[in-house]
Parts: sequence; C-alpha cells; structure tokens
Amino acid sequence: MDVGLLLIATTRTGDLAAIARRTEAIGFESLWIPEHPVIPIEISTRFPFATALPEHYGRWLVPFVALTVAACATTRLRLVTGICLLPEREPLVTAEDRREPRSVLGGPRRPRRRRRLAARGDRGHGHALPRAVAAPPRDG
Repeated sequence: MDVGLLLIATTRTGDLAAIARRTEAIGFESLWIPEHPVIPIEISTRFPFATALPEHYGRWLVPFVALTVAACATTRLRLVTGICLLPEREPLVTAEDRREPRSVLGGPRRPRRRRRLAARGDRGHGHALPRAVAAPPRDG
C-alpha cells in the first residue's frame, strides 16, 4: 500500500524543500498539496469542517509552485495537487503551471498512472466558489 502526505502549504509552512526531503526520507510515496485560489468574502453554503472558512485559506501557496520546490529537493517522491480547482483557474495558465514542475523533474517518462507529477482536478464544494468565477455549480 502506498501512503502519501497531504500538506497545506501556506506562507507560514517553513522550508518546503526540507519538508519534501524529509517526507521522501521517511518513506512516504507521495506529497499532495491542495489549492484554494478564490476565497469568498462570505459563505452561502455550509462549509464541511467548520462554521466559517478557516483564516489560513488566504495564505495557501499555489500548488504548482510548491510542487516545483519539492521536485527540486527530491528524486522519487510522487508530487500531486491535493486538488486543482479547475473552474477557478484560467486554462492556459493552468497548463503552463502544470508544465513547470515537469521541466525540472528530468529522468525517464513514467507510465501515465505513475508519473512523478500528477494533477487532480475538481470543481470544489458548495455553490459560492463556482459562482464567484461564473462556473455553473455541480448538482447535488
């Protein structure tokens, strides 16, 4: 079984390269870094873990930048966006952001399901965020 570490990388996380090296040294298979590029002023739908959006959401790093740091500091750790909120991102910028960590990884290409960098996309939860970027909310 492969076990990964989910890290909410913020402006207060500290030395991200050292964290990535330690994550790899301990034996984790992957490092997952989520994002939240659009922060609503008020929440109109229930937040799943608290009554209000936690204050640290405004300090999250762009996952592709954080994953590039991790890529430069490690050799085998699989690097994954904990979530890439696609409706909140400009498609061409997202494609370029996703290419940057790949350019520093080097080494042989891996089969698609085991590539060192993987991006996981979603639309997010609730209706407030998709509406903020003019994306239709998902049903349910």
